[in-house]
Amino acid sequence: MKRLLSFTVFLLVILFTFVGPGTFATEEQDNIKMPEWQKISDGVWKTDLGPGLPEVLFLKMTNANYHKYFANKKSAMKYLDDQKFFKAKLINLKFADVVPAHNEEDWYVFVPHTLHSTAVVVAWQMTSSKEKK
Repeated sequence: MKRLLSFTVFLLVILFTFVGPGTFATEEQDNIKMPEWQKISDGVWKTDLGPGLPEVLFLKMTNANYHKYFANKKSAMKYLDDQKFFKAKLINLKFADVVPAHNEEDWYVFVPHTLHSTAVVVAWQMTSSKEKK
């Protein structure tokens, strides 16, 4: 019986140690506003979650521009840094998912910018109305 009681007390102490004030939403977290998309220019939208938080960029690009600026990691980083879309210069860029439709339609490019100054590119090409039929 003492072993069971000791184990139970030990378990409760461990549980309440990890479930402390930092585990639940704080008043500061409750005051974080919802992100709002800001139109930077034609085909470019951005949301900034605040100081010390990630930024997200959404681009609508022509097929030619997508292949020009996102042909590889180096050209994509240069384009994003030259346009000064993000608060900090990129250290790294990764292509997470690229879905071509193999046509001449526009591309939608989604680029989150992490706190470690890494951009993750997710891009997909629209299908033409002829292909949908």
